[in-house]
Amino acid sequence: MTSAQILAFFYDSPFGIASRQIKGVFSICETVHFVGLCLLIGAILVFDLRMLGVLKRGSLKSALNYTHIAAFGLALNAASGLVLFSNKPSNYVANPAFQLKMLFLLLALLNVVWFETVERRKVMALAEGESTELGTKMAAGLSLLLWFGVIILGRWLPVTALGGG
Repeated sequence: MTSAQILAFFYDSPFGIASRQIKGVFSICETVHFVGLCLLIGAILVFDLRMLGVLKRGSLKSALNYTHIAAFGLALNAASGLVLFSNKPSNYVANPAFQLKMLFLLLALLNVVWFETVERRKVMALAEGESTELGTKMAAGLSLLLWFGVIILGRWLPVTALGGG
């Protein structure tokens, strides 16, 4: 399958058709995307800042509960992002801000996998009041950097769009 065929698949999908033909679908998806982003980033801020030791209140283990909120926000973003992308996929893939945003998103998700497979069990093993290890702090710092990069690049999409979104 060629890249043109893949883009046509998204464009001609029910998501693409609905986003172009049903008034308000694109705007509703933008709103859902924003709400998902707020949940994702709000939870990540609390979680990562606690892992870094910046936030001192609450146990490290209780901070892990915020990962469920972040996952729900990410799910909202993935669903709404699919519709937004399907509106004009060729405009998005040609946009350098979108390309970088997807790279940052991929790296952020790989960081999540790393945390969940390596660092989480270390955090769970810590005694109350104990500080996280350097690897956990590095994963948390990288998380903040990457997710804020995703936000900034996402905000640049309309500015750098080819023919609008």
